[in-house]
Amino acid sequence: MKKTKIDRDYFLNYAGSKKPYDKVYNDHSYAAECIELFQQEEAPKLNRICVLGTATGKVLEDFQKAFAIYPYGCEINNWAWDQIRPKLKARIRNLDMREYVPMMLERKFQCDLVFSNSFIYLDESDLDPLFKQLSHMTKYIHFSSSFLGDACPDPYRKLLKSLAWWEDKLEKFGFTHRRTIFGKPSYLWSLK
Repeated sequence: MKKTKIDRDYFLNYAGSKKPYDKVYNDHSYAAECIELFQQEEAPKLNRICVLGTATGKVLEDFQKAFAIYPYGCEINNWAWDQIRPKLKARIRNLDMREYVPMMLERKFQCDLVFSNSFIYLDESDLDPLFKQLSHMTKYIHFSSSFLGDACPDPYRKLLKSLAWWEDKLEKFGFTHRRTIFGKPSYLWSLK
């Protein structure tokens, strides 16, 4: 699998924002929204979280602080992976998600939540195999930036599709968009 063209400069001018990733990641990741959803009293307890596309690890830190869980996951970019704090890096692999997910399934890995905003960097032909695999690995998927349009002026995006397109795509693999869940609007999909 070919490594991404995204380099250190991308993270220092994150997604074309002219600001470093660590300062603006929550503007694009919606990790805070995901965390808030699962902190609701009626939300299921999260025991295992998997982040596909961890970037420099800020999202990992947020999940660890919120749920006292060290997430699993992967990051394809060498520079970003090198920025992850050692304690958090123990469960993170420097791999493309298209390699990581099948490897973890082979190891019988299961998680409660997959969090990712990196689907936008894949080719459309990569999604069906990936979502099929994820349907065997998790009950929940949270992602948003794949349909936020100009709110995320990322020059490396390949898949800018409508929300309806993503709903149809994930529905094929048993995931339903939970437009509101636990009384909040969301970018959360769950297995039926």
